[in-house]
Amino acid sequence: VERIVTAQGRVEAVHTSRGVLHPRELVFALGAWSPAFANQLGLKLPIQPGKGYSITYTRPGLAPKRPMVLKERSVCVTAWSDGYRLGSTMEFSGYDESLNRVRLGALERGA
Repeated sequence: VERIVTAQGRVEAVHTSRGVLHPRELVFALGAWSPAFANQLGLKLPIQPGKGYSITYTRPGLAPKRPMVLKERSVCVTAWSDGYRLGSTMEFSGYDESLNRVRLGALERGA
């Protein structure tokens, strides 16, 4: 979705990267980008972007077989047949897509 056009209080067109749509109804399911598009309609949505940190590994010979929470270190471990993931922190940094190496390092050290 690139732009929403309204006329007489109704959505007239939705411009997308694949063309223009003329919907009868519109559902906002744009995650963190919803407020920017809702704003075009004069709506304010209480949503802000959040960035979660995780690291995914291929499964070594010795690895957890069940999900775990390492409470003292605030690290979650999710395991599946060919890998596992360490997850932990959430950061509210707007639409900044850069990664915070300090947070990633803390996640690895915590595990």
